[in-house]
Amino acid sequence: MNYQDRILYAMQYFHGTEDATKLGLRAMALLWNFHPYTRKV
Repeated sequence: MNYQDRILYAMQYFHGTEDATKLGLRAMALLWNFHPYTRKV
């Protein structure tokens, strides 16, 4: 949840169109799916 909160803060909490909000959250979800789970990659 901290990661999502930081991303939303950087996006200025949904300022803009609804489509831009959806695209931003989808991009965040895709990036989160591919992040490394260990310190050594």
